[in-house]
Amino acid sequence: MSLEFQDAVKRAQDKGACHSAISALKRMSGWEEFARHPKAAEWALWYATLISGQGVPELEDILARDVQMAYQYATEVVRGRWPKGEPAIAQSPVSSYYYARDVIRGRWPKGEPAIAQDPAWAHRYARDVIRGPWPQGEPAIAKSPEWAYCYARDVIRGRWPKGEPAIAQRPDLVYRYSLEIIRGRWPEAEPVIAQHPWPACYYARDIIRGRWPEAEPAIARDSSAAHYYDHTVCRSTNLRRICKEPDADRRRSSMLNFHDAIERARQAGACQHALERLAAMKGWEDFARSSHAPDWALWYVTEVAGRTPELEPIIARTPRTAYTYARFVLEDRWPMGEPAILRDAETASLYACHIIRDRWPEAEPVIATSAREASNYACYVLKRRWPEAEPVIARNAYAAIEYFEHFRNFFTDQRWLEAEPAIASYPEVAEEYAQYVVFGPGAGPIDDLVGTDKFQEYETLVDFLWDTKGINA
Repeated sequence: MSLEFQDAVKRAQDKGACHSAISALKRMSGWEEFARHPKAAEWALWYATLISGQGVPELEDILARDVQMAYQYATEVVRGRWPKGEPAIAQSPVSSYYYARDVIRGRWPKGEPAIAQDPAWAHRYARDVIRGPWPQGEPAIAKSPEWAYCYARDVIRGRWPKGEPAIAQRPDLVYRYSLEIIRGRWPEAEPVIAQHPWPACYYARDIIRGRWPEAEPAIARDSSAAHYYDHTVCRSTNLRRICKEPDADRRRSSMLNFHDAIERARQAGACQHALERLAAMKGWEDFARSSHAPDWALWYVTEVAGRTPELEPIIARTPRTAYTYARFVLEDRWPMGEPAILRDAETASLYACHIIRDRWPEAEPVIATSAREASNYACYVLKRRWPEAEPVIARNAYAAIEYFEHFRNFFTDQRWLEAEPAIASYPEVAEEYAQYVVFGPGAGPIDDLVGTDKFQEYETLVDFLWDTKGINA
């Protein structure tokens, strides 16, 4: 039965469509005039998804004209392939990728020409859909340093000569390609990376694993990089440091001048309010007493100066700034900041995960006070059950479901009874938990499991969880 235009307008009005849209629609004579409106596709999708809930033939020609609306109609209304909308979907690399991955669940030749023109989506298509090399997309990928590197890492899983000329243009990617792909020196790209102080430091530290004389002139131009090179590369190999230790007079003269630092911050774009407050201070002593000092000092070292020893005692005062400095500036453990980091469960867990990359026994008592952080620490650092923290984790539904997902096979009967009261407090978590218990991980969407032998068992467990918390009352 065909859908009458004015009936559709009335249903939209009853459903709460905005007044201006309804006014415009009431002035229209019918579907032909509606189809000419600039917002026709957007309104048609709204009607199909929120009112009809199923295909609306009268609207499909309008929806099929718009790339985004056609894709959404296929995924949200048709919930499968929609041939009428495929010509529009195929014009966009983004929509084509998602249509192939989520709707067709395999290669889609009609959308490949558009995908092949975009290096980012060509990489994703090769990685997630083809799951292997894709020659058609390689010319575009090979022109992008970032995506050439990702293609070599995720798809080729080894050296990719076709992309190396582009990768060699980016010193940070030269370092990562050498470390993760080549797993050794990359002589052809060394002239590029040797001109950039920080990537050269990391290349010397992790690839050469010793001094790199060819890069030292560039490293020496950046005092922070030189200091880092001195203390991580030269000291670790017991070789002469390129940065001589200054005598007392030189140390005093080279101390960071407070007003020079303010000027550098101004040039780097610091906010006017902060600059005004800094200008009213007499020097570092006044600065150190400000409650904002740790945040300002961290901003200065990350955005302006790099490692700055004079500011480290200030940065080390708060857990967040200490952790951020260790991870993104030093990229290594920082004993000076650890006492502050140890005061906060979140930063302690992150520090163990990203910096220490191993157990941090001193931090475990504080991490165990937070359900989410205890779960993260067990899942990503310990990589095993953590009985001491389970009573806390079990009281938080979202922490408990993550923890159970990782260690399901190590629970008796593959259920976690102690956590079920908390899990049952949230229907969506209860359903996810029941799915893990009955079907195990990787079973797919629950809609695909309807009618299977175990589906009745799943429904029974969900009902039990909901009833125990009175959710269905």
